Amino acid sequence: MQTRSSPWQLLLVIGQGVALVTALPRVIRSHSPSKGHINLQTSAAVVELSARGEGIISQGVQKRAPVCDKACKGYADSGVDMDTNPVCLDSELETCSTPTVRCGNVCDQKFEPDCSDFCSEWLGGVDGTALNVCQSVSEPWKCHKSCDGDRAVGSEWVWCRQKKIPECEATCDGYMGFDIKLNKDVDRDTEVVCHVFGAKTKDMPTQLSSDYYGKCMATPCMSSSSGPQHYAMICRQVFEICPHVCPGGTPKNNRTDEVTCYDSYAGKCRNKAFCTGGDETRCQERQSENSGVPDYEPDSYASNGR
Repeated sequence: MQTRSSPWQLLLVIGQGVALVTALPRVIRSHSPSKGHINLQTSAAVVELSARGEGIISQGVQKRAPVCDKACKGYADSGVDMDTNPVCLDSELETCSTPTVRCGNVCDQKFEPDCSDFCSEWLGGVDGTALNVCQSVSEPWKCHKSCDGDRAVGSEWVWCRQKKIPECEATCDGYMGFDIKLNKDVDRDTEVVCHVFGAKTKDMPTQLSSDYYGKCMATPCMSSSSGPQHYAMICRQVFEICPHVCPGGTPKNNRTDEVTCYDSYAGKCRNKAFCTGGDETRCQERQSENSGVPDYEPDSYASNGR
């Protein structure tokens, strides 16, 4: 796995425009007193900091930071993700952020082992966006926010890195079940579903296949079930491409995968948690226009089921 790296073996003293960098080859110092700014360049790193003691370590060095003593439970800023190294670990909150000169714990990310299966029932306030979860061994679709204390009587739980929920391989051919988060029956507004489709249906009994194949059901996708849930795969719904481009994009979309609600009567894309039907339909945002350009009406609805 490729990683983005930043320097860690740096001793920086900010006062009268002084900076000392150690363990880095070919250091070039440039000092601009009028701007109170120091730019330290090395063959593999650039560190920019102000006279106030602030700064961001912006590029990499070949020497690696130590491995963090804890795994990141989440990321505190948009500049850090699973491919970022090193990071600044907040040991108390167990969150990781972009390293700065003020960070006292710069380290390479530690990752928990991958979960054995996809989570589809989240407990304790966690959801499908969490990096690490506590997963039930006997019922692996159940994932909890913490492994502290007993999650279930007589059950074993393990800390692991949650598998990212994939997009569905095809559109849903009907719906079954109740969406607890949206408080209505599962339909096109339900973001995460159990889709009876693809490789898991290979050994599906003929009777079940004729009744359920292609259907999308409410979570959880219980692999221990003897019914259609056993052959279902958790995924995020996909849709047909919208008839027109949404001008200006959708910065406050209710989905994170460019799915929107298109109003064919008004010719508008509406970022709504609920597509009411009729002239409104859930669809995948079009990347290039075919004919005509609808108006764009942004909204700030919360994400479906999140």
